[in-house]
Amino acid sequence: MVVDHPEAILHDRFTENIVMIDVIAAPIVDKSFASRLLRTLSLRYPMTGLSHLKRIKNISNRLQIIVVPLNNNEEPVVLKNIIKNICNLISEDTNFKGLGSPFVCKVPSIPPLTVFQYQSCVEFWPTQFREDKIITRLMKHQYFDSNSMAIHRKNMQRVLDLGQSAVDLGLTPLVAVVIDPKDDSVIAKAVDLRHLGQCVHHCVMVAIDLVAMSQGCPGVINVSPGIVEDTLMYYRDSIHSPTGDTKTESRPYLCTSLDLYLLMEPCVMCSMALVHSRINRVFYGCHSTEGGLGSGYKIHVEPALNHHFQAFQGPLVKECQNLVKNDKLTSSSITAV
Repeated sequence: MVVDHPEAILHDRFTENIVMIDVIAAPIVDKSFASRLLRTLSLRYPMTGLSHLKRIKNISNRLQIIVVPLNNNEEPVVLKNIIKNICNLISEDTNFKGLGSPFVCKVPSIPPLTVFQYQSCVEFWPTQFREDKIITRLMKHQYFDSNSMAIHRKNMQRVLDLGQSAVDLGLTPLVAVVIDPKDDSVIAKAVDLRHLGQCVHHCVMVAIDLVAMSQGCPGVINVSPGIVEDTLMYYRDSIHSPTGDTKTESRPYLCTSLDLYLLMEPCVMCSMALVHSRINRVFYGCHSTEGGLGSGYKIHVEPALNHHFQAFQGPLVKECQNLVKNDKLTSSSITAV
């Protein structure tokens, strides 16, 4: 595990406990009938919606088989009748020869997506599982190597330095830095401008606007292209070459392939703006009570949206928290960027 590795903000389906449901199973008292029972039950009682389960369970060389999948929350009377009918089949139908007395047991309702979920599922019933190596590395904090971590720490330090500069000027430390990961260059730097009377000028919205301006689009913020990066508001001139010639090559749409580093988790409005601007990754230091990337919502992995991106908390989480905690304006009045 890499020290201070960012925490991946994943969809809940990767972290939630899998719900168990009831099925009717029975022991196979004569193993010579196992294959025939498997064929018979598969035809008569197909495992609809439960294809992730293995039909036969082997416990210390004793076999059990799922006889009938059940609907959710079967009434006790209905369940009793189902078991009675199965008992009659076992005693009267030769196709069910070799089955013992049926019983109700729990099985996973959906397939596991992570090793943790799989380990929990197999305690109840054997389950099919194909590990996603990327998800495993994300959950084990092994996704970024030491070289990548050095870059992420440097860029988050840029956020901390910009935030402290804003505080020194009497502003909130809620700031944003947009990075092109191909060469680790700064595309734009932005501060929160809500103090000027525009309630939607969160630092994320300002940063996206500056990225658009760097691509030659008109912006709503009055900022000129930067020559040095030690100013609070900056965007790189991507249109003109050092000789003054205009570049004609096509450019990607807004924040495509770019990374965003923030002091605090963005709000819902800003998170949606990041979806629309096609951001690549977002790294933030502090959670927010109204956040759109983990705390309140997880907009970056919302299935109904047409763009998804990675979101991480960290690195330098404690340093970010300290900067927010020590700034009275941020801690008392602004809860999301």
